Amino acid sequence: MAIQFTLARRSTLPTEDASSLIDIATGQPIAPDAAKAKTLIPRLRTRGGPVDAAKYFDGCPWSTVVNKSLIQLCLGELKRLLLHELCEGTAVTLPGIGTLQVTLRGDIEVRGDHYHGRDVHVDGLRFTPDPELLRAVRHFEVDQAPFGMAFTPEQLDIVHILKDLFATQETITRRDLEAACDYALSKHRLTDLLNRLVSEGLLLREGQGNQTRYRLK
Repeated sequence: MAIQFTLARRSTLPTEDASSLIDIATGQPIAPDAAKAKTLIPRLRTRGGPVDAAKYFDGCPWSTVVNKSLIQLCLGELKRLLLHELCEGTAVTLPGIGTLQVTLRGDIEVRGDHYHGRDVHVDGLRFTPDPELLRAVRHFEVDQAPFGMAFTPEQLDIVHILKDLFATQETITRRDLEAACDYALSKHRLTDLLNRLVSEGLLLREGQGNQTRYRLK
């Protein structure tokens, strides 16, 4: 079976759909056009949750020799090894699968006559797939017809919220939008949303940092 995808707008978060294709007045999908297509990207459609590898091995031909308990024990030891080596900053290679290494995030500041970290912390894991595995994955077939042709609007109608805000003031801040959304959206998501509206030419950004304000273009 071929891999399927849905449509999403560029710069959206994984939970956001292509809600701009909905006519706000009627709630019906807007007819596609070439200009709108350039604002969309394919997003993988997942079928159910992740597969539990230990449960998957239960059905293998050699499951009578290597039982689920032994597999879980091996996976537990593998996790212990990963944590031990990753804690040392070492990259760990899983043969035939890929390499894992921690990634850092934080700021650098000057203290006296040397550089010093400020809130430098482990941000996540970087996975580099095994070249042979990657080549095999890139040969997977993808169905070129998007799954589903209707698009679900976001829970919060950002367009109407912005109209209400700009009806009473010429410029807004991220905090203004956050309050108007009843604090239902995270700061990261609001920043991403405002950046998207600026890139699409709907808003103008003025100022920097805490002084940043947004104006209707």
